[in-house]
Amino acid sequence: MADVVSTQFEVKTRGWGLTRSDVLVGVLLALVLLFGAYFRFVGQNWDDFVRFHPDERFLSSVVSSLNGPLIITADFPQEMQQRCLERYPATGGRGGFFDAECSALNPNNTGNGLYVYGTLPTFMVRWTADLLVNVTGNNVWGDYSAVHLVGRALSAIAEVGVILAVFFIGCQLHGRVVGLVAAALYAFAVFSIQQAHFWTTDPITNLFCVLAIWAAIRVQLHGGLGNYLGFGLWAGAAVASRINTVPLVGLLLVAWTVQLFPAFDRRLAWRERQRLFGRSFTGLILAGFMTFLVFRVGNPYAFNGPGFFGIINLESYQNSQKVGVQRLLDAVFNPRWLQDMGEAQHLVSGNAESPPNWQWVGRTRYVFPFTKMVLWGMGVALGLTGWACWVWSGWRLVRGKAGALANLLPVIWILVYFGWLGNQWVMSMRYYLPMYPILAILAAWGLVEIVRRADRSGVVWRKTAARVLLAGVVGFTALWALMFTNIYRHLFTPAAAGHWIIENIPSDFSMQVEGADAPLINIAVPNGFGGDDTPLEMIASRFETGQVFTTTFTVPADGTITQIHAPHLAQLDGSSTEPADIHFTIGSPEGEILMTEGRLQGDLPRDTHILGSAYDIPLQPALEVRKGETYGLRIEVITGGPVISGGTVFTWEGSWDEVVPPKVCQLLNGMTLADDPPAGLSNPDNCTTGVDLWYAYINGYKQEVYWDENEGKRERFELVLNNSDYLIIGTNRRYDSQSRI
Repeated sequence: MADVVSTQFEVKTRGWGLTRSDVLVGVLLALVLLFGAYFRFVGQNWDDFVRFHPDERFLSSVVSSLNGPLIITADFPQEMQQRCLERYPATGGRGGFFDAECSALNPNNTGNGLYVYGTLPTFMVRWTADLLVNVTGNNVWGDYSAVHLVGRALSAIAEVGVILAVFFIGCQLHGRVVGLVAAALYAFAVFSIQQAHFWTTDPITNLFCVLAIWAAIRVQLHGGLGNYLGFGLWAGAAVASRINTVPLVGLLLVAWTVQLFPAFDRRLAWRERQRLFGRSFTGLILAGFMTFLVFRVGNPYAFNGPGFFGIINLESYQNSQKVGVQRLLDAVFNPRWLQDMGEAQHLVSGNAESPPNWQWVGRTRYVFPFTKMVLWGMGVALGLTGWACWVWSGWRLVRGKAGALANLLPVIWILVYFGWLGNQWVMSMRYYLPMYPILAILAAWGLVEIVRRADRSGVVWRKTAARVLLAGVVGFTALWALMFTNIYRHLFTPAAAGHWIIENIPSDFSMQVEGADAPLINIAVPNGFGGDDTPLEMIASRFETGQVFTTTFTVPADGTITQIHAPHLAQLDGSSTEPADIHFTIGSPEGEILMTEGRLQGDLPRDTHILGSAYDIPLQPALEVRKGETYGLRIEVITGGPVISGGTVFTWEGSWDEVVPPKVCQLLNGMTLADDPPAGLSNPDNCTTGVDLWYAYINGYKQEVYWDENEGKRERFELVLNNSDYLIIGTNRRYDSQSRI
């Protein structure tokens, strides 16, 4: 690509009126889009339905509930529900699209008491899911179990769209070479790739932001009422997706001011100056109108309704006890929307005392998001280049260099947006996503500018060094993306942990095929139920006297089974004088043929462990098995019950962390971890609920690391650590936050 920088193609190909340059640029752009699409679409179901992203789970719940029955969340929900029933008796109270009080598309009316995002992305996912349901006839695409895959697909499409928009912005500002380099850099930007694999509102918002910035740049360079309208369209869509994109409006004002500069030239004819003033102000008014119009449609429940023109509530204004702007806001906007926005502002202010906010303790403002963007989001090469070129562009503007105004809007966007967000308490990386495309454009401009200046110098080593720099930044960023996307080509690590436990850690009862390197045969026995404070012995699997438990298992390899292992087995009643007598038999799946049996007799105390000790039950005779064959297992407690078994005991960090191991989908066709299974083998039809290891394979505790440092926490730690066989630290959410508080 570096050689293209200084090459001019003037010869046209025949028939189509295209130059060789056009063809070359088209081919290179197609390749960039192809690679960008691959990185964003590979392994869309990368976590096999585990879903560790809290916002993705929340948004999936919201979207799956839209257009459902009314479950109104408000200060007086019964009164509101009654008003809706009176207003819309034929539909059970479900109102029209713009009726904030009764619409079934309003998240506040479908059981979601707090919704702080814009509704446009949720509408897009809901409507796309409905289309898929109609086309395929499979309702799963609109349900919680699979709607996140629809959202992820739209996120990936949006981020591919951003690549194309970056190309056109680069072309608009500095020519096609810069456009190509910018598109390539963004195509390989790791954070964009990651966000394309989540259903959140950010990728869709990012596309709208970039398109709005492109329209603002066109306003700056060309004016034109169409560009003003285009800005209003995309800015309105962005704000309807995330309210924190409001600073986009300031970009238009800057572009409008630059476009208006010639009107202040007194040497220009008065009529021409009048024309410029008139068109500029008309464009500004049109942009404002379009922004409001799109916001009104894309985020309708910011207003009360019930119709499209239901914007100002005069009764609310007259009855309001507030004064000034607050009184006007209460009359214009939906009180529930204002309440949600106020709560969102409170949550990101640092004043909300809850474990999710603890992760931001001790984070240096501006420095923390900057380092995360450079080290991880873009990679060191692109990150440092993008920010260095932003500084360079700003310095050129200050010094009034020729052509410096071309980068005016990109420089101001980074300055204002980062200056605002970088000072917030909450510094989630995805909030900064709209900066990445612009930094990629600035990086491309700087790299190409260095090559062009080196070419003009005529110094060979400078020309070589400039090209090496360009190729190095693009190449390293591509390598960074290639390495990162290994995540999506292999089984998700927490899911792999679950399968590793199934294959290697004994459940309530397990068997090993001797003479074969094969996974354990683990027998899943449902645990009991209880709350977080329920003693472990009451949650463990329980067998009453005379109770028979039957199940089947499939053998993973040829070999011999000589015994059944129980990691924890005990009589629940410690005062029982009757010894336990447990009978184990293995035979045909239907139980008609007996092949081998074993017996465990005697006292099963709980003196060394709350769930009892480990036991090996010999089988007589040894059972010769063949791979793929299915057998029936029968367990009967003849005397001495109730007997409890708990499998291996695990402890995980507890509340405000993700459960590890999570629910996992069954591997297909006898596959094991040794086969290095790829991600996304499962689909909604063969994995709707998953295998819950905590329900039937293992047992354990929440360590509750987030508790205050007091004697109760010490006692909790002593209890769970004394009784645990394994301790799982699945994420850094607790240990990283707690250590800085």
